[in-house]
Amino acid sequence: MYQHSTTLLHTYTPATIEELSAVFLEQFNKKQRFITTYEPLGGQHGNANAVSLESLSAISLVDRVNSSLTFFCGTPVADILHELEHTPYYTTPFDVFEPNLRAGYLFSHKQVFSSDMVYNMLVVMPDGKQISLGSRAYTSVAGYNAMDVFIGTKNTVGVPVRFTLKLFPRSHAPNHMINLFSAGADDGKPLTDAERKIILNLKNIYDPLNLLNTRDT
Repeated sequence: MYQHSTTLLHTYTPATIEELSAVFLEQFNKKQRFITTYEPLGGQHGNANAVSLESLSAISLVDRVNSSLTFFCGTPVADILHELEHTPYYTTPFDVFEPNLRAGYLFSHKQVFSSDMVYNMLVVMPDGKQISLGSRAYTSVAGYNAMDVFIGTKNTVGVPVRFTLKLFPRSHAPNHMINLFSAGADDGKPLTDAERKIILNLKNIYDPLNLLNTRDT
């Protein structure tokens, strides 16, 4: 269980995925708990080290051939909207959230995306290993179920750090892209018993030492 203390341990703000993997591996080898955040670091973090993901904020140009956009977890929503501004693609659900919200938060903490809306995803595991999931091919479904393991689980199993999102032309946007999202769709409530059981079962597989984001479980 996560026990709060007044001890402020180390804080990290990695600038690359390789640096993030190195930080995770260091914590894993020391069996030191750590939490992740999309905000600047500061204040007390209890008996866990803190890792800010805010510097992982690169974003690609819109790929009009494959109708996709690739960005990192620390990318602000405003940057994504800027890339989509003069394109024929739908901006939902990004246009209903605060511009300074980091994209990774939408995948990890809000019930916004599902794996069928993402071509591929790169995840950093608690031991620093990088796992690439999914495919760019329209006809391929390999890895999609595995992506669902990491979407919406509050970075307690692994940390998705890079996403390649499917883009939909405004005239062909699926109904769920138009009607599902609202600015109030925040799942910031405490985990239910059922959700906690699912996450703990996943952590037994992917984070057996229970080091990552223990405050959420």
